Amino acid sequence: MTRLRKMFRALPFALSLSLALALPAVLPGAASAQVLFKNFSEVQVTGAVSAAASANSHALIMYNSEYDHPGISDLPVTANDAKAVKRLFEGMGYPSANITLVENAGQSAMKRAVFDFTAKLDKDSTVVIYYSGHGISFQGDSHNYIVPVDLDPAVPGGARQLRERIFKDRSVSFNEDVLGTIKLAGPKGVVVFYDACRNSPIASDDSTKAVGDVASFVPAKIQGTAMFYSARPGQTSLASLDSEADANLSVYTRVLVSKLAENPTMRLSDLHAVVQSDVSKLAREKASGHRQHPVFEDELDYSRSDHNEFCLATVAVNGVARCTGRDEILVGGTETGGAVVQNAAASESGTNLGTAGVVAGGKADTERLYWESVMNSQDAREVQSYLDLYPNGAFAPIARLRIERLQKAAQASSETAAEAAFWNSVKDMDDAEMIRLYITQYPDGKFRALAEARIAQLENVAVDAERARAQQTYEDAQRSDQQAPYENYLNLYPNGEHASAVRNHLARMQSLYQPSWCRGSASLNLAERTICDHYELGRLDDRLNVAFRQAGNNVTAGEQRDWRVFKRDACGSNTFCHSRVMQERISELETIAQRAASRPSSSLRSSYASCPPTNGAWKVQGVSTGDWLNVRSAPQSSASILGAMSFNATGVSVANCQSNGWCRVQYGCTSGWAFGNYLGRGGSNPDGALAGIYRVVDHPRDSLLNVRSGPGTTFPIVGELAPDATNIRVRDCQKVKGWKMRWCTVEHSTGTIGWAYGQYLANQWGEKPF
Repeated sequence: MTRLRKMFRALPFALSLSLALALPAVLPGAASAQVLFKNFSEVQVTGAVSAAASANSHALIMYNSEYDHPGISDLPVTANDAKAVKRLFEGMGYPSANITLVENAGQSAMKRAVFDFTAKLDKDSTVVIYYSGHGISFQGDSHNYIVPVDLDPAVPGGARQLRERIFKDRSVSFNEDVLGTIKLAGPKGVVVFYDACRNSPIASDDSTKAVGDVASFVPAKIQGTAMFYSARPGQTSLASLDSEADANLSVYTRVLVSKLAENPTMRLSDLHAVVQSDVSKLAREKASGHRQHPVFEDELDYSRSDHNEFCLATVAVNGVARCTGRDEILVGGTETGGAVVQNAAASESGTNLGTAGVVAGGKADTERLYWESVMNSQDAREVQSYLDLYPNGAFAPIARLRIERLQKAAQASSETAAEAAFWNSVKDMDDAEMIRLYITQYPDGKFRALAEARIAQLENVAVDAERARAQQTYEDAQRSDQQAPYENYLNLYPNGEHASAVRNHLARMQSLYQPSWCRGSASLNLAERTICDHYELGRLDDRLNVAFRQAGNNVTAGEQRDWRVFKRDACGSNTFCHSRVMQERISELETIAQRAASRPSSSLRSSYASCPPTNGAWKVQGVSTGDWLNVRSAPQSSASILGAMSFNATGVSVANCQSNGWCRVQYGCTSGWAFGNYLGRGGSNPDGALAGIYRVVDHPRDSLLNVRSGPGTTFPIVGELAPDATNIRVRDCQKVKGWKMRWCTVEHSTGTIGWAYGQYLANQWGEKPF
């Protein structure tokens, strides 16, 4: 506020500092019974004022009296109010070019007028704003809103907040559109007279300056601004008095201009006091007990001293610009441009107190009285005004000492105030770093202990909040039972309370659901690696295999291969895409299986008897994995070949062995002689590289698949498989010269045992044994 005090020093008008009285002390007397103006044409400034000092004083006068919408009552009196105020400022010395009158403006016109007015201002300007008309405000909103003449109060039903938003959009924000715009020019100070009630937007037809009948007072304390309101919370501003039908001014404006016309240099605080008193009395006595108490919201610097006052215009007394009190009247200028100060009671009686700055007691008495008027002031400038007038006066030494003490106190107070302001600006913040700024700025400050306690509190709250968020994230992952939420927890809280449990869970699920084909394969493409890395996709892959087996021969290997290449592999690393296409494929396969199950079973029946089970005690041994053991018609190598056993065949029955090493063998439907060196007792043999569970595919539906005693069509047929046969056990598949596909050993629950051509076999993946 020290900066503001300097800003307003010796201003010619609004908010100018009231310098110490350059005249003998004037004893307060009873104010005269002033006759109030009834019409704007009567307004005439009679009090003394220095017009030249108002050269850079500006006035923005706005009124709205004729509203477009029938739901908003007209206020003819506001036009008279505005004209009365305009005559007042002209009489106070405001240049005509500096006075802007805005009449019955719509929203856009009013905003444009404010812009044009602001364009005239500079940093040395001082401003008075006067508004008369309807006004509204809203609960919980610190702004006041002017009702432009084109406002439509008809708002469709709906949420209250929506209705309020519509009203605000249609009105003019006094705080932002008016004050906010004017503040951009950086004027020294602003005084506002707001002669309107601030009510909720509910239609009303009373004779007050309000749109509604539910008042909602909004204080408007704005830095560098003094706000005069015509009514206090819950009250409306009277536009007329019941007993004075011939008065064409509203009650508040009528009293305001009458008081200022008589004493235009009255201090603002005194101005509010006399206006409030008279307005309240008039409303109570002449308007059937109506309650109207004007309000003064002051953000100018009055905190240091009762003597530091501001006024709308100044007058020079003995060459010193000053304001006057409520009971002082300045009349008649002197040849040097000064003014005579009279007591109000003395003026009424016609007593002349003498020429400006001179009283009956003489010069010494004048000096003493002047010193007594400033000696207890808390403002060093007021004490300095005595030294300016009497540099060698009797009280000069005491004045200099008083000024020194006040300056030291002011400096200490300023530093304390700055620290307090800093602390007040951050103490309620929820940001510990902002509060640490206070400790950095004031390491030994008086609020350090409070700052440290607040920081500790915020940090504890932050830790608790973070712990709660981590717990919630973990519980959300558990509920979802999906991989992504668990991984999200680890990304956010890699060292969190549940991090170890989450990692163990992910590892366990990966081991359970990762497809077997993922392990040890270096030739996986991007889509396959993605499936291997996400156990959710592994679970879907397992479901896909089941659905594929259930579909049986109703889905060809080519169809499944096309799906993998063009649908699954196209997803690349996009897990969402994989999940979608796999679930779609599962649904397709399950539908195919259901339809197949509803069809009658095939009428094809094999004409071959079941083969004996392969439960013998012998196995083939010592044969290369790329070869097989021939079974011949006689115990010699030149005998014809009847069949063949795979390199890993087990369950071979051996009847007897001859001295030449040949043994009588039975393996499924194949019976003959095999060389004994390639037979051994008991034990198991490893499966071949292409072993697995297969099904018949791509075979004509009207015929059976031949099963032979050996790998090739030269071997006799020993059994047949249906064209939709499934769950065929394959332990080995061998390449045979002249054949594109391999020949595979097959065993089926129908008792069919032998070799089948791989062209008509496919595993659970739809892959054929190439």
